[in-house]
Amino acid sequence: FHLHERRRLGEDSLSAQLIVPEPRILEGAWTSIVSNWGDGLNYYHWMTDSLTRLLVREKLPEPTRIVIPRTGFGFIRETLEMLGLDDCSVPLNDPCVQPERYYFCSPTAMTGTWNAMGFDWLRDKFAAYYHAPHSGKPVFLTRRKSTRVPENIDAIEKTFQSHGFQVVDCGTL
Repeated sequence: FHLHERRRLGEDSLSAQLIVPEPRILEGAWTSIVSNWGDGLNYYHWMTDSLTRLLVREKLPEPTRIVIPRTGFGFIRETLEMLGLDDCSVPLNDPCVQPERYYFCSPTAMTGTWNAMGFDWLRDKFAAYYHAPHSGKPVFLTRRKSTRVPENIDAIEKTFQSHGFQVVDCGTL
């Protein structure tokens, strides 16, 4: 449609995107660790992209409730329980919310990149739950059907195997 042909707001896709329902007011202080990658469907991104944002939360001037993904696997609740944050973490189904006070907990690194600060934080928080395995080979995880497979993946896997690692292709599980 040309601008002069539009008779209703619903015919204008740009305006339709700007119209949102009345927000649900969230009392108190809030933050969110929901993101495109940290949607709770991928363990790696949940741990490295979402949970590491809680490092920033520890520096906020007041306790905050945490918006978490409304979908996802059991590891979301399990990791939040391990951190003692299950009671203040809330999956929201509302299409529009307005926190009384909102604190942005920024990602601590670009997704998929080395994040020494975030990894140190995760290690500190979850070290108490680590139990040394009693048996079994160390494991090298690979994703052969991924879009970002190194050209020398065969050589990498053979090197790990020669050092006693079991190679597991996560794409086949």
